[in-house]
Amino acid sequence: MTGAAAEARPARAGPLIIGLTGPVAAGKTEVAQILCGLANLGYLSLASYVREEARSRGLEPTREVLQEVGNQVRRDRGPGCFAARALEDIALQPQLEGFVVDGLRHPEEAEVLRRGGRFRLLAVDAPVEVRFRRNVGRGYLRQAVRERFLEDDAREMGAGQPPWGMQVRHCMDLARPPFGLVIDNVGSLEALGCKVRQAWEALRRAGAEEESGAPAPNGPSLPG
Repeated sequence: MTGAAAEARPARAGPLIIGLTGPVAAGKTEVAQILCGLANLGYLSLASYVREEARSRGLEPTREVLQEVGNQVRRDRGPGCFAARALEDIALQPQLEGFVVDGLRHPEEAEVLRRGGRFRLLAVDAPVEVRFRRNVGRGYLRQAVRERFLEDDAREMGAGQPPWGMQVRHCMDLARPPFGLVIDNVGSLEALGCKVRQAWEALRRAGAEEESGAPAPNGPSLPG
């Protein structure tokens, strides 16, 4: 990672790209839906490319399988390969104001997207117990085993991962103002909507100041 990537600074040209990162069941997809309702934004999920790869290998796309396939592809094609695929799809839809790219799991994905446009990074977080209850409620786990959830969660965050493996914690660390923010999703859907709108306005102001040449202030993360 370069110094520019570590600060998650956007390029000065190209489409608006809002990357979403965060742990399992933090609410990233809900945040994406709200963002796409605020502006003419398209939606892309890096996980969809991993599922596509798993199916091409004849594998059932369970969470464990997707984690393993994603790591294998990043090892063989480079940690930023899924983000590069997203940029190809973004280029096919120039009529949109920008894109929300969901599911960043490696810092190099943020770097690739940063080079491809005016990049912003939102990290969505929630306490692990809250996320576990959501995960069970949505039926994502065939067996609601807390220990298994914690193992999968730790793996995605970066525990025991090789350099090309999942590094969600590192991605979240990149979500710093002015071009990145953290959203704590611990309340109602209505409360989340308010936080997302605040984040959207903050990122728009940062972008306007960037284009005008004025220095963007380093503000705090959104309140919990």
